[in-house]
Amino acid sequence: MIRTATLCLLALNLAGCDVETGLRVDPECVASNCRTGGRCSFIDGHCVIGSDEDCRQSLSCLQSGRCTAKNPGMVGATCAVGSTANCQQSDECRDWGFCTIVGASCQPRSDEDCQQSVRCLTDGYCHFAENGCRPTN
Repeated sequence: MIRTATLCLLALNLAGCDVETGLRVDPECVASNCRTGGRCSFIDGHCVIGSDEDCRQSLSCLQSGRCTAKNPGMVGATCAVGSTANCQQSDECRDWGFCTIVGASCQPRSDEDCQQSVRCLTDGYCHFAENGCRPTN
């Protein structure tokens, strides 16, 4: 990864390099893999997840808080939930109360998580119990 980033910067191919990471940005990677899987960077001939920034551009970050790159720059790298902050910015937090990191995923863990969800407003699922949001009695 360092070698590719160095070559990209040495070539002064700034139009094709991510200014933040120094990695080569391939238009085909961006068009076909970036939004769906976070594979926005072109490294050693492959579209891969090169950084947290790649994950932050993906639907998995927006939808379920998987905004942190695990094994960035490697073929097989993944976007994962890295913090409660990742969860709190996700659609699943807004819609269902999945706002706290638990293990490797976002889950509801308090009345507060449930109460800020759309499901609380629309269906009354505002109380945390038994690992989920439940209707308030």
